[in-house]
Amino acid sequence: MKLFMVLATLKPEVEKDLSKSISIQKEKVQELMHKGILRSYSLSADFEKVYMVLEAESEVKVIQTLAEFPMISLLKSEITHLCFHRSHSATLLQPSLN
Repeated sequence: MKLFMVLATLKPEVEKDLSKSISIQKEKVQELMHKGILRSYSLSADFEKVYMVLEAESEVKVIQTLAEFPMISLLKSEITHLCFHRSHSATLLQPSLN
């Protein structure tokens, strides 16, 4: 499998009240993360840019996956094939038995 970075930018003509759309989008993000397809997902503080790292066989498969996102019609996406991607995974604290 290959890794791809997607930078998706909100199209200028889109209305700014996206709270409902973002909520629906979050559900899809959770589903794809659970499946291991989506490695990371970040939304900029101004709600205008989305940064994603996806695992897929090809750029075509990335495009097909992006088509499943509820907000995809509101975004202009740029896809880049990555050499590698590293991120710090959160560790769960172990409870003390003391």
